[in-house]
Amino acid sequence: HPNGVSITYGMEEYFIPENTGINFNFNKGEPYVKAAISKNGNAVLKQLYVNDTPFEELMKKFDIEPIIIANLFLSTFKDMRRCGLATEKISKEDIESVLALLESKRISKDSLPAIFTALIEGKSIEDIANDFSMLTDPELESMISDVVDKNPDKKESVLMGLVMTKVRGRADGESVS
Repeated sequence: HPNGVSITYGMEEYFIPENTGINFNFNKGEPYVKAAISKNGNAVLKQLYVNDTPFEELMKKFDIEPIIIANLFLSTFKDMRRCGLATEKISKEDIESVLALLESKRISKDSLPAIFTALIEGKSIEDIANDFSMLTDPELESMISDVVDKNPDKKESVLMGLVMTKVRGRADGESVS
């Protein structure tokens, strides 16, 4: 915890099963946990923190699958830091703006790492909304037809990969399939 004692209990990774009803919060960039010691001496997760806004508040504010928000903080930002990106430059307001774009289906969840990288590099939310906007159905259908026409002998899985590379996060895999 940034304002308290830091003790290592060997909980470097903790996986939260989807739909388990576990409540957790986000606070200040680096994730940290509030843990307790069970009767048998194991560390037990009590609260997870990553960015001043409680997780429950984000869930009430945005109609987005909880796992997407959890992965953003526990995986995406962690991976970005490993790559040397300054995730501390991402503000609470930036996160909420991006989640609002995601909720309104103006951007794809697949583009979140690239979007937050662009924010760190100084792009505005308006530029990001334009650069990463979802393709319309006719645009996507045109891209799919183009890939299929140019690769008539390829397997469906290969075609899917080629289309996903071409759309670069501007369409969900579900829409492409």
